[in-house]
Amino acid sequence: MIKKSHHDNFFKGALGDPKVLAKALQGLLPKDLVARIDFESLEFLPQESVGESLGSLRTDLVFSVRMEGHEILLSLILEHKSHPDRLVLFQLLRYMVGAWSRAIRQRKEPRPILPVLFYHGKEPWTIPASLSETLKTPTFLG
Repeated sequence: MIKKSHHDNFFKGALGDPKVLAKALQGLLPKDLVARIDFESLEFLPQESVGESLGSLRTDLVFSVRMEGHEILLSLILEHKSHPDRLVLFQLLRYMVGAWSRAIRQRKEPRPILPVLFYHGKEPWTIPASLSETLKTPTFLG
């Protein structure tokens, strides 16, 4: 059984409301991305989960939203941390691969996923923002 923290309850309660989430994302995401998202179409997907193979790892919230005036669905995976976690990018990647794998098994078209990480800790966030930085990829490779 997975025990939920008060932070989990807060994020699910506050950001589970599409109107609240839309306002938060409009203030946090890059302006060029905000302009391309139809926030009126933001819809909570309560049946979505990461996948059976990940055990206790689960996303907090998954939403769908239309982009650029098209019926393209974008899943938002929201995760939150109260302390820097050097493995968070791998955790988000597992969530994404789990969602894509499930779509493929269900014979559905995998859709783009935008992972959003909320950090609410006291100490500075010093974790790299990309996998290439995390893996210390040499510049000649990519």
